[in-house]
Amino acid sequence: MLDLKKQIDVFIITNGRSTFPYCKKSVDNQKNVMFKTSIIENKEWIKAHLDIVGSCQSKFFLRVDDDMFLNPYAISFFGECIKNQDDNIALRGCKLWEPWSNKMCRGIKIYNLDIVKKVGFRIDLLGKIDKPFAEDCEARGYNIKYSGDVVAIHACGKIEEHLKYWEMRGENKGIDFNKKREWATNLIKKCDLSLEQQYDLSGEFLLNLNKKNKTSFWDFINK
Repeated sequence: MLDLKKQIDVFIITNGRSTFPYCKKSVDNQKNVMFKTSIIENKEWIKAHLDIVGSCQSKFFLRVDDDMFLNPYAISFFGECIKNQDDNIALRGCKLWEPWSNKMCRGIKIYNLDIVKKVGFRIDLLGKIDKPFAEDCEARGYNIKYSGDVVAIHACGKIEEHLKYWEMRGENKGIDFNKKREWATNLIKKCDLSLEQQYDLSGEFLLNLNKKNKTSFWDFINK
């Protein structure tokens, strides 16, 4: 059993969407690893992140949105990734599979707490927090690392829930939000997969996707 209690704290941010129980289940059902999980409920995006920074007791924190359904080996893989990584890496991100748009997307991310405390979080005009954080980190000489490993499903419930979550994140104040809302509405309403079916995709389907793409995650699971 891999003990990551001093290495990674996991934070799930939620506003009560129907996806949350499945997200929590996917975190609770992680295999061969121990870590601390905290739930941040009904808080503005920047406030949620400030709470994470203030309460994290490990060297890294993994931020999980409540519509992310993790593969059972996702967190142990993150533990492997950070084990020997350079202290200069501020953020490491992996990909998600989005069944309602039928594509991979960014992403689930793990952050170096010390660097986050030095750089801080801010929200840009698009309501984004990770992009300005990456820009600020790189301006100060820190590195951002993304990989092609697909470790979770980016699920969808009702479009109304999705939009309320984006509002919590502040994205409704962003440029071209109406176009994004229309795009998501059209796709999510066409998605005929139940939440249970989307949850099931986090297992064998994700493994086969990583096998096809010859990812490090696939190598990790099969070592």
